Amino acid sequence: MKIKVSIADDDQQVRDLTCALLNFYPDILCLESFGTGTELAQHIARLQPDVVLIDIDMGPKEPDGVEWVKRLKPEYRQVEFVMLTNYGLMLPERVFEALQVGATGYLLKNTTPDKIAQAIREVNAGGSPMSPEIARRVAEYFQKVAIEKRHPKLEALTASEQEVVHGLKAGLSYQEIADKRFVELSTIQHHVRNIYQKLEVHSRAELMLKY
Repeated sequence: MKIKVSIADDDQQVRDLTCALLNFYPDILCLESFGTGTELAQHIARLQPDVVLIDIDMGPKEPDGVEWVKRLKPEYRQVEFVMLTNYGLMLPERVFEALQVGATGYLLKNTTPDKIAQAIREVNAGGSPMSPEIARRVAEYFQKVAIEKRHPKLEALTASEQEVVHGLKAGLSYQEIADKRFVELSTIQHHVRNIYQKLEVHSRAELMLKY
């Protein structure tokens, strides 16, 4: 039997093209695509899709995709919801929120048709597909949270200062860190002085030993 798929995305060109491409796969049937979550909610009972691909950003006048999953998943437990997002909106917090309300997959919109088709098969078989870039961002977020729990003082550092700490941990020189971040050496030296003060250390060796 074919895997039945519906799509909800406010970009008509994206949803129509995705639906058309998915129908080239012999084991997938794209039923209908919708421009709003409201339309999806109105037709989901009639269509009974196995998988719904839903954009996380449904436009300024619509609840976002996460909210629609939250509303629909309790009533349609058999449906697997896979979130779609642009790279710029790929926030770990949003990934967690979507998974908490019932989404079982998370893909970037620039994912190739073959990989989207494979993700549909995977989620329909009980898996939880996720674009590699999203999985990497989530893993980095978990690592950051774990470090902050072990060392609460790291929370006092700015994002730039935390990047400098990561550079120092990787064994980079001040100049290498500056080149990597496209800033002046003096900027990195300023960050290091602030880091030492905030974390109450007096040398790079003490910083690495302590954190």
